[in-house]
Amino acid sequence: MLLAGKNFEKDNTVVKDGSMYLFDNKIAWTDQNGCLWVRTAGWSSNTTLDRLRALGADVKKRKGKLFLFGVEWDGKLTKIHEINIKAWFLNARDGFTHKAELSVDGFPYADSRAHYLNRTWESYEFQSVKKSVVEKAIKRAKKEKDAVLVGQLEQLYTTL
Repeated sequence: MLLAGKNFEKDNTVVKDGSMYLFDNKIAWTDQNGCLWVRTAGWSSNTTLDRLRALGADVKKRKGKLFLFGVEWDGKLTKIHEINIKAWFLNARDGFTHKAELSVDGFPYADSRAHYLNRTWESYEFQSVKKSVVEKAIKRAKKEKDAVLVGQLEQLYTTL
Protein backbone atom coordinates (compact mmCIF):
# COMPACT_ATOMS: atom_id res chain seq x y z
CA MET A 1 0.00 0.00 0.00
CA LEU A 2 2.84 2.40 0.84
CA LEU A 3 4.46 2.18 -2.57
CA ALA A 4 1.08 2.39 -4.30
CA GLY A 5 0.36 5.64 -2.45
CA LYS A 6 -2.78 4.29 -0.75
CA ASN A 7 -3.72 4.66 2.89
CA PHE A 8 -4.25 1.39 4.76
CA GLU A 9 -4.89 0.24 8.31
CA LYS A 10 -4.88 -3.29 9.70
CA ASP A 11 -4.12 -4.53 13.19
CA ASN A 12 -0.85 -2.92 14.32
CA THR A 13 0.15 -1.47 10.92
CA VAL A 14 -0.94 1.87 9.47
CA VAL A 15 0.03 3.30 6.09
CA LYS A 16 -0.86 6.96 5.79
CA ASP A 17 0.32 9.73 3.47
CA GLY A 18 3.38 7.84 2.19
CA SER A 19 4.52 6.57 5.60
CA MET A 20 4.27 3.18 7.31
CA TYR A 21 3.78 2.95 11.07
CA LEU A 22 4.06 -0.14 13.22
CA PHE A 23 2.71 0.31 16.76
CA ASP A 24 2.82 4.09 16.11
CA ASN A 25 6.53 3.94 15.19
CA LYS A 26 7.38 5.32 11.74
CA ILE A 27 9.44 2.57 10.07
CA ALA A 28 9.25 3.52 6.38
CA TRP A 29 8.29 6.37 4.10
CA THR A 30 8.73 7.74 0.63
CA ASP A 31 10.22 11.19 0.16
CA GLN A 32 9.11 13.90 -2.31
CA ASN A 33 11.22 12.21 -5.03
CA GLY A 34 9.54 8.84 -4.47
CA CYS A 35 12.61 7.29 -2.81
CA LEU A 36 11.97 4.70 -0.10
CA TRP A 37 13.55 5.19 3.34
CA VAL A 38 13.47 2.51 6.05
CA ARG A 39 14.48 2.09 9.69
CA THR A 40 13.59 -0.17 12.61
CA ALA A 41 12.74 2.72 14.96
CA GLY A 42 14.68 0.81 17.61
CA TRP A 43 12.61 -2.38 17.25
CA SER A 44 14.18 -5.27 15.33
CA SER A 45 11.27 -7.62 15.92
CA ASN A 46 10.18 -10.20 13.36
CA THR A 47 7.08 -8.09 12.71
CA THR A 48 9.16 -4.98 11.95
CA LEU A 49 11.44 -6.95 9.62
CA ASP A 50 8.44 -8.56 7.89
CA ARG A 51 6.92 -5.13 7.19
CA LEU A 52 10.22 -3.84 5.75
CA ARG A 53 10.61 -6.98 3.61
CA ALA A 54 7.11 -6.42 2.25
CA LEU A 55 8.40 -3.10 0.88
CA GLY A 56 11.32 -4.78 -0.91
CA ALA A 57 14.02 -4.34 1.72
CA ASP A 58 16.07 -7.56 1.97
CA VAL A 59 16.49 -7.43 5.74
CA LYS A 60 17.52 -10.42 7.84
CA LYS A 61 18.56 -11.07 11.42
CA ARG A 62 21.40 -13.51 12.15
CA LYS A 63 22.73 -14.14 15.64
CA GLY A 64 21.11 -10.94 16.86
CA LYS A 65 22.64 -8.77 14.12
CA LEU A 66 20.66 -7.09 11.35
CA PHE A 67 21.64 -7.25 7.69
CA LEU A 68 20.22 -5.12 4.89
CA PHE A 69 20.95 -6.50 1.43
CA GLY A 70 23.70 -8.62 2.97
CA VAL A 71 25.40 -5.68 4.71
CA GLU A 72 25.43 -5.41 8.50
CA TRP A 73 22.89 -2.73 9.43
CA ASP A 74 22.27 -0.77 12.62
CA GLY A 75 18.57 -0.25 11.86
CA LYS A 76 19.01 3.49 11.41
CA LEU A 77 17.47 5.48 8.59
CA THR A 78 18.62 4.08 5.23
CA LYS A 79 17.63 4.78 1.65
CA ILE A 80 16.55 1.81 -0.47
CA HIS A 81 17.69 2.57 -4.00
CA GLU A 82 15.46 2.07 -7.01
CA ILE A 83 17.51 0.24 -9.64
CA ASN A 84 16.43 -0.13 -13.27
CA ILE A 85 18.15 -1.60 -16.30
CA LYS A 86 17.17 -0.64 -19.82
CA ALA A 87 18.63 -2.74 -22.67
CA TRP A 88 18.27 -2.43 -26.43
CA PHE A 89 19.97 -3.46 -29.67
CA LEU A 90 21.28 -1.59 -32.67
CA ASN A 91 21.93 -2.97 -36.13
CA ALA A 92 25.44 -2.55 -37.45
CA ARG A 93 27.09 -3.21 -40.80
CA ASP A 94 28.93 -6.24 -39.53
CA GLY A 95 26.41 -7.56 -36.97
CA PHE A 96 24.61 -5.93 -34.09
CA THR A 97 25.24 -4.24 -30.75
CA HIS A 98 23.53 -4.69 -27.41
CA LYS A 99 23.52 -1.68 -25.10
CA ALA A 100 22.39 -1.41 -21.48
CA GLU A 101 21.97 1.49 -19.09
CA LEU A 102 21.54 1.08 -15.35
CA SER A 103 19.90 3.87 -13.41
CA VAL A 104 19.82 4.40 -9.66
CA ASP A 105 16.99 6.47 -8.24
CA GLY A 106 16.11 7.67 -11.75
CA PHE A 107 19.62 8.88 -12.66
CA PRO A 108 22.04 7.20 -15.10
CA TYR A 109 24.67 5.31 -13.11
CA ALA A 110 26.45 2.90 -15.48
CA ASP A 111 26.29 1.77 -19.09
CA SER A 112 27.69 -1.06 -21.16
CA ARG A 113 27.73 -2.36 -24.70
CA ALA A 114 28.59 -5.59 -26.48
CA HIS A 115 29.13 -5.95 -30.23
CA TYR A 116 28.30 -9.25 -31.95
CA LEU A 117 29.28 -10.38 -35.44
CA ASN A 118 26.63 -13.09 -35.56
CA ARG A 119 23.91 -14.72 -33.51
CA THR A 120 24.76 -15.33 -29.86
CA TRP A 121 23.56 -18.14 -27.65
CA GLU A 122 22.81 -16.48 -24.36
CA SER A 123 20.39 -17.93 -21.81
CA TYR A 124 18.15 -14.94 -22.45
CA GLU A 125 18.27 -11.76 -24.49
CA PHE A 126 20.78 -9.13 -23.30
CA GLN A 127 22.27 -11.43 -20.62
CA SER A 128 25.92 -10.48 -21.23
CA VAL A 129 25.38 -6.74 -21.47
CA LYS A 130 23.13 -6.69 -18.38
CA LYS A 131 25.73 -8.56 -16.32
CA SER A 132 28.41 -6.19 -17.58
CA VAL A 133 26.46 -3.06 -16.64
CA VAL A 134 25.75 -4.40 -13.14
CA GLU A 135 29.45 -5.27 -12.68
CA LYS A 136 30.38 -1.69 -13.62
CA ALA A 137 27.76 -0.32 -11.23
CA ILE A 138 29.10 -2.51 -8.38
CA LYS A 139 32.63 -1.17 -8.95
CA ARG A 140 31.35 2.41 -8.90
CA ALA A 141 29.26 1.86 -5.75
CA LYS A 142 32.26 0.28 -3.98
CA LYS A 143 34.40 3.26 -4.97
CA GLU A 144 31.68 5.58 -3.59
CA LYS A 145 31.49 3.43 -0.42
CA ASP A 146 27.71 2.93 -0.66
CA ALA A 147 27.49 -0.47 1.04
CA VAL A 148 23.70 -0.81 0.77
CA LEU A 149 23.76 -0.07 -2.96
CA VAL A 150 26.60 -2.60 -3.40
CA GLY A 151 24.46 -5.18 -1.59
CA GLN A 152 21.43 -4.40 -3.74
CA LEU A 153 23.48 -4.63 -6.95
CA GLU A 154 25.18 -7.88 -5.90
CA GLN A 155 21.77 -9.37 -5.17
CA LEU A 156 20.54 -8.21 -8.59
CA TYR A 157 23.61 -9.75 -10.27
CA THR A 158 22.77 -13.19 -8.85
CA THR A 159 19.40 -13.06 -10.63
CA LEU A 160 20.94 -12.42 -14.06
